Amino acid sequence: MMENKLMKTNASKTQLGLCALLAMCWSAPAFQVPGGSTGADGDLNVTANTTLTLPDDGVFNFGSINVDPGVTLTFTRNANNTPVYLLATNDVTIAGTIDVSGSVGVGVSGGSGGPGGGNGGNGFSLGLLPGAGQGPGGGRPGTTGEGPESAGSGSYGNQGSSSSTNRGAVYGTSLSVPLVGGSGGAGNSGGWPGGGGGGGILICSDTTLGLTGTIRANGGGGFGGNNGGSGGAIRLLAPVITGTGTVQASGGGTAGYGSAPGGGRIRIDAYDFSGATFNSGGMASQGAFVVARLVPEPRLDIVKVGDTNIVLGSGPVDIIFPTDSPISQTVSVRAEHFNAVVPIEIVLKPVNGDTVTYTNSVDNSVQNPATNNIPVDLPGNTVVHVEVFKR
Repeated sequence: MMENKLMKTNASKTQLGLCALLAMCWSAPAFQVPGGSTGADGDLNVTANTTLTLPDDGVFNFGSINVDPGVTLTFTRNANNTPVYLLATNDVTIAGTIDVSGSVGVGVSGGSGGPGGGNGGNGFSLGLLPGAGQGPGGGRPGTTGEGPESAGSGSYGNQGSSSSTNRGAVYGTSLSVPLVGGSGGAGNSGGWPGGGGGGGILICSDTTLGLTGTIRANGGGGFGGNNGGSGGAIRLLAPVITGTGTVQASGGGTAGYGSAPGGGRIRIDAYDFSGATFNSGGMASQGAFVVARLVPEPRLDIVKVGDTNIVLGSGPVDIIFPTDSPISQTVSVRAEHFNAVVPIEIVLKPVNGDTVTYTNSVDNSVQNPATNNIPVDLPGNTVVHVEVFKR
């Protein structure tokens, strides 16, 4: 009898583990989003305009996600004002619209930020001074309708094109970690309110994310001045991303004033972008935009001992050889994503007897994955643990 105990060095990130790259939101108590979707919320099929109320942590654990053409998915903010985390164990298909944008200021009331975004400041009213935009890049109140002393717009990935000296500060990083929403524009002494900042959203699939529709995290427009909210944050994360969709995180414009608040941040991560061609409709026109090709981590696996195949990733397995089997057998070692010749050690650890080590290599420089069949002599009449390591 021989036991084949797998030990995988430099094991690759699983697709589930991709979703564990999420982080915290500035507007909420610090929290860490758990690893990939549990699937506890079932499948999400959006066939008509739908508004979901965010749970306290902002995290949805779906199986699959589908948004039909011509319909829009929006969200009601939670008490902590967290961003939206849409996690899925299976495919995500977005043919319609997902919108976490901020809203326009109305009357003297500042516009609401999208989920995870800051509200706009209130305008002057009944002797009350105008308010600043909320968020790390919130605009400061102003005293005039235009020019350097006007109410400041929100900022995020950049400060936008407003001439106001009251614009908010740029903040965050192009990596969008932690995931942070946009900031609101300020209110004005003339009673004009600021627009809300765009929200933040991360959409993660453990398989494929297909986008032929639109994802928006735009800022809300100011009311009568250069005081709109900044764009928010969008992050897409999946092993494979396909489609010809549009991703927007632009600042909220103001009709008649010809300037725009700061743009947000967009980050798209995948192993395979070969089927993706995103349109430029606001996607990279403002703020920061990053497309990162994820590099799978290298891994070693024992995939066969003798004539017995071992399912990849199955963990330790037992293999029983007939009593008349020869001691000379082969151990098949699979190397993936090293992109080089990989020096290895196969270690035989019998329950009774001395440890035996075989040195060899797997040429992973051209073929990926690559396998090498390595001859070994198995000690007889004892259980043997078989392990592989990179030297």
